[in-house]
Amino acid sequence: MLYPFLMMDIPAGNALPDPYSGAASQPRYPWRGRITCDPAPDEPGNPEGSGALAAQVAAFVGAVGPADMSVAGSSVACAKPDEWSYRRLVMHCAALAQAAGGVEGFVVGSEMVGLTHLRGAAGYPMVDHLVAIAQDVKAMLPGAVATYAADWTEYGADVRNDGEIIDFPLDPLWASPAIGAIGIDFYPPLSDWRDSSDHADANVARGPADPAYLRQRLTAGVRPMTGTMPTRPTGPRRRACRLRTVPMASPGSTGRRISGAGGARPISAAQAGSRRARRPSCLAQSRSG
Repeated sequence: MLYPFLMMDIPAGNALPDPYSGAASQPRYPWRGRITCDPAPDEPGNPEGSGALAAQVAAFVGAVGPADMSVAGSSVACAKPDEWSYRRLVMHCAALAQAAGGVEGFVVGSEMVGLTHLRGAAGYPMVDHLVAIAQDVKAMLPGAVATYAADWTEYGADVRNDGEIIDFPLDPLWASPAIGAIGIDFYPPLSDWRDSSDHADANVARGPADPAYLRQRLTAGVRPMTGTMPTRPTGPRRRACRLRTVPMASPGSTGRRISGAGGARPISAAQAGSRRARRPSCLAQSRSG
């Protein structure tokens, strides 16, 4: 699997305006998921819903394609040497894979939620670009399984206005014939270790990095809690998830849903034909499965 990884080479003390806050400097070496439009969503004057948004995304993606890349032995060259764009990065890596004799899998991008959830005048421009990039990668590497590694906060719905607007930006990408698998980056905790010394796990492990303890926790599920709720960090927590496939309710449909341990919610006849019902909801699934 070849995974072109986008790193943010932004040191401390930079003079790059922060689109999220308007500050004169951006955070040092940030996560690639912060790449977004300028100004950022929910900030005054942001370009979402307009042609200006599509133009910003297009400037980031660039125009380098397979025809611009050439491979000579172990050397790779680009016919657009002055274009330092996202497409240049991906096409260069695909050409390297060609020079190496091919790869089994190729990731066209990952965790760019700050871009894939940006709405243009029609649809989600970054998703359209990713579909086109995946098609170009497949043209260069026909034997590779192409995918996109979505952040675990990115793969599902784009919910706005307190739930009045719900859309699924990555649906066109997952449905593309160029995509061979649905990929999700998801890092659930292996343990329920607490900062205090009076919690249940402290009685069965030498510490939070105890290898035997972590191996046992891989399949242990959720430990029941008793007594007074201890002080713990706030925020969403991931629970252990036992996956199963559930046949779709719509007649003649070959799609399947994936649900957690609580099972899948009933699907009405109206929902069965919707995009929401047709798409997988959790973790990675091969299109051929």
